[in-house]
Amino acid sequence: MNKNKIVMCAIGGTGLVIALVLGYLTYSAWEERVEKEDSLDSMKAKVKRISSGPIAPQQASVDAIDENCKNLAIWFDKAFDVAARGDKAFPAGVSQAEFRNQLREESDEKRKLPGAAAGRLVAEDFDFGFKDILFEGKIPAAADIPVLQRQWDDIKLFVDTLAECGALQILRIEKEAPKAKEDEAAAEAQRQKNHRNRSGRNNRRGAQADEEENQLADAKTYTVEFLARPPAFIRAVNAFAKTERFVVAELVSFERKEDALDAILGGKEKDEPQAAPHRRRRAAQEQQEAAAQEQQEAAAAQGAKKKGVVTDPATEKPFTVTLKLVTYDFGTKGAGAAAAAEGEEAK
Repeated sequence: MNKNKIVMCAIGGTGLVIALVLGYLTYSAWEERVEKEDSLDSMKAKVKRISSGPIAPQQASVDAIDENCKNLAIWFDKAFDVAARGDKAFPAGVSQAEFRNQLREESDEKRKLPGAAAGRLVAEDFDFGFKDILFEGKIPAAADIPVLQRQWDDIKLFVDTLAECGALQILRIEKEAPKAKEDEAAAEAQRQKNHRNRSGRNNRRGAQADEEENQLADAKTYTVEFLARPPAFIRAVNAFAKTERFVVAELVSFERKEDALDAILGGKEKDEPQAAPHRRRRAAQEQQEAAAQEQQEAAAAQGAKKKGVVTDPATEKPFTVTLKLVTYDFGTKGAGAAAAAEGEEAK
């Protein structure tokens, strides 16, 4: 065998070895890829099977959920009882004339409460939000008597509370007009239905039942405007938050129409243009009018003493406070609630 054949055989053998090695590496990579794809497909199938299959929680979890539902129902009943502790039952069968006479008598009593309006809390012609009945001779509709009884009771609560807190004068009380008879009857029926069903709140409820939960109470809105100094103003707001009647102050605004400090500073600014020419004349006649100058300085000192910048809260103008108050009745003392309670006892 010559030298060239030996070289050719060596090159051929080396190429064969390289080809075998590359083939083995390629096969190994392909086999590993196939295994990973199979593993991934298996995991996807498992996840899909679990996600689409029925969920079977542990019994301990089910018991915990039931216990939480029971505790929530108990808490709701207690919270409802606290919120509804101020509900009141008003006499039924009150005629229009009887209500009007009662309104006049009790409003006359409220006008005697002490305050800053000629020694009274309200002016002599204050209407308490019932101007049409008290001063215009209107006879209320028979269907509106239950609503007017509730509103008058709320207004008496507002007046008594402001009197106890030291308000100076009640300027205005406005109430909303009574709703139509059909609307009021439907709202009352809805509240009684919610009241009967409130003990079973741990049962499954649909979207319609969730809407009924938003109509648990009958709300009445009032606007009360009064004069008060800051301590009495704060006491009144806190007192309304603590009444047995469920009262919410939706809006609180106050202003002082006259500021003593602004009046003093403004008065000084107005006096300065008149004082400057006078001082120039006084400087020109200083020697001739020494006596007059001393008198003028004494008068200026007395005026400065009266217009000092130190103010007295007891003599400053009070705040004009406006409250938008909303009272809620949950129907626990109405006729519908009593009938429902009797029906439950009969069962």
